[in-house]
Amino acid sequence: MCKEIIEAREEAKKITNVLGMHDKADLDIVVNYLENKFDCKIETVRFNFAQLAKKLDMPELTNAGGYVLKEKNQFTIAINSLLMPTFQRFAIAHELGHIALNHMSSESRMLSFLIKYDLDDIPMDLCKSDSYFMNEQSANAFALELLLPNVDNDDVVQYGGIEKTALKYNVSEEAVKAKIKKG
Repeated sequence: MCKEIIEAREEAKKITNVLGMHDKADLDIVVNYLENKFDCKIETVRFNFAQLAKKLDMPELTNAGGYVLKEKNQFTIAINSLLMPTFQRFAIAHELGHIALNHMSSESRMLSFLIKYDLDDIPMDLCKSDSYFMNEQSANAFALELLLPNVDNDDVVQYGGIEKTALKYNVSEEAVKAKIKKG
């Protein structure tokens, strides 16, 4: 497994431990923590990416989950309002991962597409050669660990299955499956 994935998981674990979030993550508290840590302001907005894609003549935006824009000490996280609420929650956690993992060191924009959650099947050569892909997968790892802290197979059994675990943590079933797959 890529060291970037391991580091992303460790950073999310550190944040959940510092904030005492051993159950369901409160993303507003995470935002406050990151604002204090980086001396910045973080705002989240939701809008219809299909309309934006049409206006900008960028059809690829339609499938984007979100993006984060940095200008000076201000981060704006834009989330695709067409996504189901659980995917919007994941997208916000994912974009917070870009901030927490310093993927936004200068004024820039990160556009995140909904890519696979499966972090264990990343070829090692991609870890070294494609920084955009690696940043996206690291942000996914961060989001999974943040939203499903310490969740494993035993927890899923205890909660009554994948569907009930997803409901408990307000995430998609796909996120639960990806989290427990990593073992």
